[in-house]
Amino acid sequence: MNNYIQLAMRANSPTVGTYNVPPDILHAALGLAENMDAYYSSDTEDSSIAFLSRMCWFTALACNASDTVMDYSCRNTEPLCDSVGSYISLIRRWYAYGKVPTHAETANALYHVASAIRVQCEAYGYTIENLMEISLNENR
Repeated sequence: MNNYIQLAMRANSPTVGTYNVPPDILHAALGLAENMDAYYSSDTEDSSIAFLSRMCWFTALACNASDTVMDYSCRNTEPLCDSVGSYISLIRRWYAYGKVPTHAETANALYHVASAIRVQCEAYGYTIENLMEISLNENR
């Protein structure tokens, strides 16, 4: 079907991107997506830890932009990709359709992302504090 793109774009809303999503929120969502993909593609422990530390930083950025506490206390049983995907979906719905997530929805999604990162780093024998330190050193 040679004209699929043109036909498919009839369903695209002209208001996409007009809902004033803060730049740091978009930056965090895109950064989490990029580093999650890289994490799942990494083939060494060092690169896995590096990508997790970057995800930790992007989670902090999202929390700061959302006025949300960065909470790693629960032991999330949801896979990292599902946690990150849920957060990205919240932001996409805001960006594309103007459905602004509530503070509770945002906090819950970021809580799951943060705790999933913690579970992954602990599988490598690192603490979340180790991961934060790696992130801070990388961004100096």
